Amino acid sequence: MKVKAITKYTYKDKEYYSLKEIKEAVHNTIGEEVIDKINKTIEIRHKDLFKLLDILCQPEIRKVLTECLNVEFEDYNEFNDTSKIINVLDLK
Repeated sequence: MKVKAITKYTYKDKEYYSLKEIKEAVHNTIGEEVIDKINKTIEIRHKDLFKLLDILCQPEIRKVLTECLNVEFEDYNEFNDTSKIINVLDLK
């Protein structure tokens, strides 16, 4: 009898047996938390939502979004000598 190793991956405290399962979980999260919100705000045909998901997941689009969504600056408060990191998209 042979012993077979089983590889498991953990993502957000849940175990997966393959990276493809994690990819599907990420797609589902993007679908639920981004695309569903877009769909509730603007009227888009259902089949176009899948095209939108494909576009958002393309490497070059992910790169641009990751870069743009993570532009931060350090806000230094000289009165109490503290600083905090703020995303520029959080500015009012």
